[in-house]
Amino acid sequence: YYSGLFRLLYTIVLGIALCFLISYFFQSETHAADFWINMKRFHWVWNLGLGFLFGPHLILTALLMRAYKIVPFGVWGLTALAGCSYVLVHILKILVPTWPLLETVEMILMIPMALGELLIAIWFLVLSNLLFLLLVLELRNFLILRKKKSKPSKNAGKHTKMHARKSARINSFNLH
Repeated sequence: YYSGLFRLLYTIVLGIALCFLISYFFQSETHAADFWINMKRFHWVWNLGLGFLFGPHLILTALLMRAYKIVPFGVWGLTALAGCSYVLVHILKILVPTWPLLETVEMILMIPMALGELLIAIWFLVLSNLLFLLLVLELRNFLILRKKKSKPSKNAGKHTKMHARKSARINSFNLH
């Protein structure tokens, strides 16, 4: 529940950040300084969203994947590492944007961020295709079983005719 809420809030914050970029194109008089001010606002709001909403979303998603034992450690572990990396990098960008090692830290942590998101996307694509395949096979088996139950067998008519003949013979003996 909370993971989805964080993702929804991040999407809203990203929409707000994009408004700063789009607003530049709707101004009657545009100046280069206005563009760069809006660009800085966009990055600041976007970093807030990535650091305080998207990173925690990935961490919570990783914890949920860990709770379900079918997800391999590499997938949920790398997703959690990606979430922690997002939190660290983007909070540092907000708090100390001029720190000389910030670019280096971002370049190093960009690897787990990219791999974590890529791996979770691949895992969900593979998992969703497997689940779809299982659903199709189950539906096929259900329809086959249903067809067999509704279709009378060839021997069913013979069985009732034989039973009727036996009953008639028994009744004829009882009448005499």
